Amino acid sequence: MPERDLVSWTGLLQINCQYGNVEFVKQVFDSMPERDTVSWNIMGAAQSQRRSYTQSIQLLRTMTMEGADVSQRSVLSVLAASNDVGLLEQARHLFLLMAGDHGIAPAMEHFCSVVCLLGRAGRVEMAQELLDTMPFIPDSVAWAALFAAHRIHSSSFLGH
Repeated sequence: MPERDLVSWTGLLQINCQYGNVEFVKQVFDSMPERDTVSWNIMGAAQSQRRSYTQSIQLLRTMTMEGADVSQRSVLSVLAASNDVGLLEQARHLFLLMAGDHGIAPAMEHFCSVVCLLGRAGRVEMAQELLDTMPFIPDSVAWAALFAAHRIHSSSFLGH
């Protein structure tokens, strides 16, 4: 490819992220002459695959400092990394700051990620409360996360 533009750089990121080549994605991302929200989100997804909350949150901070638009997908990648390593308080903090700091209304996926994290942490009642109060009708993913938490932690409150 004689000359790369933002689209070709982003395509290179995406294909390598899909194949799990996280180190290569990082190298390409670091050498990009310009980045957009899509390229930042692909890098965030790569960090999430690596299950690195620290790197994911740092990427989000850097993204903000460089003036890139933080999107729902950006936050979801950090929540996914938090979920994988069990960082409940950090994920809750980010979830609560989405609207205030970034002007992003949480989507169903954000709520499901927090429900899953609460369930894994044994806070099944809080997960149930979040499901009951979220501005969406819970889908099968949300219910599956809650039922899995119930099964693991043997909560007797479920089904009220």
